Amino acid sequence: MEKNPQVLILSANAKVPLIRAFQAAGAVVHGADISRLRAGLVFADQRVILPETGAADFADHLLTYCRDHRIALVLPSRDGDLLPLLRLKPALQDIGAIGLVPNAAAIGTCLDKIAFHSYCQSNNFPTARRYRPGMSGPLFIRPAVGAGSGAAYSVANADDVRFRNDDDWLAQEFVAAPEYSIDLLCDIEGQPMQAVARRRILTRAGEAQISAVEEQPELTALAMALAENLQLVGHNVVQAFLHPTRGALLIEVNARFGGASTLSIEAGLNSPARILANLTDPKEGRQNGDIQLGLTLLRYPSDHFVRPESDFVEPAG
Repeated sequence: MEKNPQVLILSANAKVPLIRAFQAAGAVVHGADISRLRAGLVFADQRVILPETGAADFADHLLTYCRDHRIALVLPSRDGDLLPLLRLKPALQDIGAIGLVPNAAAIGTCLDKIAFHSYCQSNNFPTARRYRPGMSGPLFIRPAVGAGSGAAYSVANADDVRFRNDDDWLAQEFVAAPEYSIDLLCDIEGQPMQAVARRRILTRAGEAQISAVEEQPELTALAMALAENLQLVGHNVVQAFLHPTRGALLIEVNARFGGASTLSIEAGLNSPARILANLTDPKEGRQNGDIQLGLTLLRYPSDHFVRPESDFVEPAG
């Protein structure tokens, strides 16, 4: 592999912190998106406009670009990237590139919250109780499929007729406990290496705006066990509650980098550099870093202005 490996990040959009993290790790970052008007493309070293992942010509465009630019690693950055990238994983391997996604069973479990709840029950992983007739108390209701929390809502009592209880919605007991994201690093073969817990102090649309690294061995051990069972690869984000009497209760898993994962990276997880090292040698990247406890992330929007004469709007060849 080249000294400065070529990394392609799909759905670059506003993933500027992730792009910068891979650049800091020594990668030449290629940003890909469906529109030229995406902030991530401004900060990437190279950029390419690709069709939507569901388009018939997406595969041809992606594979051609990866071959022509000697891409070593293709990263998903949203849930919608996972299955299209999985389908192209063998073809990418044939041209010397790695699509960093787990197997189909793991992706299916991670993308469907009802499937994840069933998986936890079948494999003895703790999670909040799902609604059953006769259950009392408040409930939290989420769409079974989809990222973010915009459509989620709570009801004060399980008798409330407004809540949905079908295959499209997951209704669970409302858990009044601190919520955590656990950034979890695995090697490319599916072996967990290290996990970092960060408390979600303030969230907006499902993403942490204020978050702090804490030492929570119960959460990190649970995330490592879950990763090994699911055979996750690369960087993942496990969501969980930490209840004062019931302990850790899993919520869901994102089989990709999260919006606030840069906090764990900065705190010492250093997953971009370790992933790149692991690509070169399966034994590399396994040395766990010391984690800076208490490090806090304060996210804020940033404005970037593009002059009409700027060439950023031109896609890479």
